[in-house]
Amino acid sequence: MRLWPKGGLWRHPDFLKLWSAETISQVGSQVGGLALPFVAIVTLDVSPFEVALLGVFEFAPFILVSLPAGVWVDRLPRRPILIVGDLGRAALLATIPVAYAFDVLTIWQLYVVGFLFGVFTVFFDVAYQSYLPSLVSRDQLVDGNSKLEISRS
Repeated sequence: MRLWPKGGLWRHPDFLKLWSAETISQVGSQVGGLALPFVAIVTLDVSPFEVALLGVFEFAPFILVSLPAGVWVDRLPRRPILIVGDLGRAALLATIPVAYAFDVLTIWQLYVVGFLFGVFTVFFDVAYQSYLPSLVSRDQLVDGNSKLEISRS
């Protein structure tokens, strides 16, 4: 009985690293996307307007930073950008429980975390989309994209 598929990208160690990192990153992004408004509502007891403004801060980097990020990422090695993006988002999210523990958590911190989380996400997304074609051969792109989209789903 074979537990591991024989061919394709299942035997490509660099793709498997990318896929596992992307899957973990997606879980973290989903948690971050849900946690910030939840913390704002439950812990800080903010108004609906302030929660909506938090959503604006989280989305604004996609409008403001996407084009410059694409140009910048195109000129730099992508793997370090992916790593910094993930570690940066994790560090930002870690500031929330720390600030809560010291009783200094404010909605303004959540706004800053949301905005910077969005900036790191923009750079990560741009780098990861252009990293796959440099990692696998052309005939493996469909298989690689399908596996990455399964994780995203």
